[in-house]
Amino acid sequence: MLSGALLFGALAFAAAAIVSLLLTPAIRNFALRRHFVDVAGSVRKIHTHSIPRLGGVAIFLAWLLAAGTMLLMEPSLRDVFWSKRPRTVVFVLGGLAAAALGCIDDVRGLRARYKLLAQFGIGLALCWAGFTVHEVQFPGGIVLGLGPFAVPCTVLWIAGVMNAMNLIDGLDGLAAGIATIALSTVFVFAVLAGNPLLAIFSAALAGAVIGFLFFNFHPASIFMGDAGSLLLGYFLSVALLRSSLRPASSNAMELLVPVLVLGVPLCDLAMAVCRRVLHGRGVFSPDREHLHHRLLAK
Repeated sequence: MLSGALLFGALAFAAAAIVSLLLTPAIRNFALRRHFVDVAGSVRKIHTHSIPRLGGVAIFLAWLLAAGTMLLMEPSLRDVFWSKRPRTVVFVLGGLAAAALGCIDDVRGLRARYKLLAQFGIGLALCWAGFTVHEVQFPGGIVLGLGPFAVPCTVLWIAGVMNAMNLIDGLDGLAAGIATIALSTVFVFAVLAGNPLLAIFSAALAGAVIGFLFFNFHPASIFMGDAGSLLLGYFLSVALLRSSLRPASSNAMELLVPVLVLGVPLCDLAMAVCRRVLHGRGVFSPDREHLHHRLLAK
């Protein structure tokens, strides 16, 4: 099982990277022709001219094609996928919903409250499918039962990570770089835990992000947009939730694992919320005080 997960993970990574390399320039040219661009001038923007977005569409398509191909190639993986439905089906559909939500925002623009409601809806669908965390284990072996707060906490975790990845996407290659490191960690966890599906999915998404990164390094010629950041946040929120479950229970999550892997975006999100509340501003109001902005100012 270990060697099989490594082999198919490598194949999924390579296939997704190649597809992403081919798709990203095509998506970039399409965005330029349709004027789906991220314009300069906003308080939180650092680029000086308009940059096409929708790079997340290339990431999503590359991930879906590569992971789907692996399932078609290997009957045992396909059997595992169908044997664990509806959880697996809802997980893939949730990724589609996250990418579609971001794509709509990139193209037409959505108010923050509506995006948050949609994220809550995605989280509730995942809870229905069986992703709810009922216990949280803190360092030192302390276990906290969530009781009636299990569903709200799981939904808040998913929406929180989605927004954390969205907020950290403020410099060329930053969100994609953080996501690549996190996805590599998820892949290792999945292989060691004997979870071939999660290994394939995380390897494919990492390959898709790497292919996109070739065009997103400074100076970036395309941004991933909300389609990419929300997809990555969605995937990491669920993947780290599953990969950090204690072996003795399928419902208890070790809090230290996801916090360490996503420490930077989660810290930036917490600081942004506290800063805006203390200053009497809206939680979703943009500013230029994120961690990456402060580092640039230094």
